[in-house]
Amino acid sequence: MKKKNQIAILAPLVLLIWGIIGYRIYKAVKGNSEVSITTVSHLPVTMARVETTAYELQLDYDDPFLKNRKRYVPPSSQQAQASKPVSKVKPKVVKTVTKIPLQWPRIVYHGLISHKQDKTTIYLVEVDGASHLVQQGEMFQELELLKAFPDSVWLRYKKEEKKTFVKTP
Repeated sequence: MKKKNQIAILAPLVLLIWGIIGYRIYKAVKGNSEVSITTVSHLPVTMARVETTAYELQLDYDDPFLKNRKRYVPPSSQQAQASKPVSKVKPKVVKTVTKIPLQWPRIVYHGLISHKQDKTTIYLVEVDGASHLVQQGEMFQELELLKAFPDSVWLRYKKEEKKTFVKTP
């Protein structure tokens, strides 16, 4: 009996709430055909005069971070020219070394073969058209297989590492 009383009370309440929501949506979509236009009168604007005050900075105080050091005073131009020692120093020759970019061979990663019994994994890597079956850490054609994943491999070629070679479909 208790459930029937709850349903009798809650059902009209739910219908009332959904009715209010539906009415608001209906009013928003249909809207009023009357449009009210309000006009704003322009009031005269008076500009208030603001007094400006000029401030002068006094920067002749000591630097708090350089308490133990003497303050640098640049020499005047005549003193600077007179105090410059004339020295004959040979200009240093700077050698420029251009690094030639390393030309990697054409590498294609084809995937892996795993043995469930002895838990070893062999990776199929093609280098310049030649296929190689290699394990992690193994060297082949001046390449070393550093890390291998199901979709990509990390290789080292002449001391240069490269994450590369996404598995081809």
